[in-house]
Amino acid sequence: TNYSGFAGVIAAFSDGTMTTDAWKCTQDHVEPETPDDDYIPWFSTFFKDETWPQAVEQDPNCCPWRDLTRAWLPLNAKWISGPWYGNYSNERLFYCRYRVPVVGEAHPLNLTAAEGGRLPIAETRESKLIFSEAMGCQAEYRLVAGGCLRYFTETRDFNTSRRLCGTTALGGDLARIDNEVQHLWVFDKATVNAQRTLLGLTDQLTENTWIAPYDGAEATFFNWNASEIEPNGKRIENCAAIVYAGGAWGDVRCDNTADFDGFVCRSKACPDFSGTWMTNPEGYAAETLNQTDCSGTWGDRTFTVLANRTTVSTGLEGHIDNFEDYDLLLWDNGVVWYRHAVSP
Repeated sequence: TNYSGFAGVIAAFSDGTMTTDAWKCTQDHVEPETPDDDYIPWFSTFFKDETWPQAVEQDPNCCPWRDLTRAWLPLNAKWISGPWYGNYSNERLFYCRYRVPVVGEAHPLNLTAAEGGRLPIAETRESKLIFSEAMGCQAEYRLVAGGCLRYFTETRDFNTSRRLCGTTALGGDLARIDNEVQHLWVFDKATVNAQRTLLGLTDQLTENTWIAPYDGAEATFFNWNASEIEPNGKRIENCAAIVYAGGAWGDVRCDNTADFDGFVCRSKACPDFSGTWMTNPEGYAAETLNQTDCSGTWGDRTFTVLANRTTVSTGLEGHIDNFEDYDLLLWDNGVVWYRHAVSP
């Protein structure tokens, strides 16, 4: 390497667990250029490493050039090496070993999970870090299994409910339910309030093709009452609602408020601006944003998030673009920050 300072390796597992105590590293090992037939290489499971020292965890603030993208930080990854001495500015070569136990074996150092040990697993995978586009929700909306939902105990027809949802949050509309977790959350609200709940689905355009006005997508999750052969309203009933005991759905008239007593809205989630962003291509400088729901801190500044934009308390604004392997934060003053994903 051309840089002074400790050498090191990044070590992390897919669950973000780093086990320094289970790693051994040395700079004293020498692999023979022409090994004997019975020589066991250093990377073999059967290699004897009893004399190797335990790995040393390095200062996480050292040497930002080692991890230009800062993509490993959220995984709780650590830099490790063997015990070092002498001139750190020279080229360095060292070896590190960690033997993953097979199923049924104990941890190599008899460490429990609480003690930092990695318990036996069937197989290993490289770590994968994909930054979430859904960090939180706008005011009074709840992030439920990937969607921002809000329950209203008011009697409104389909079109009026849509308009009210639109006034409560950016991108708000009647909610499409995507999964069982979201359905149970809505049903729990409906049960507490003894409400028959209007949902954001309609087959007005094509019979039995249920579209969500929220984003125009065709619904893939349903909880129709099969015993009542729902949906059964033909062209008269073109909206969906929780109307049966137990949370089963039925189709209802969109303009008949007597069929439901409450409705559920869905809004756009706030994207995730949190993490360490590289502020120059060389990776020598970085800034860290801390975000909870749709607001956060950047040093002594605060910021808020709405749609894919953030506004800082100093007046600076920027927007985020998510790509497959990296994210860009483009500030309105022309400055560009970036963070990368680590893919297997």
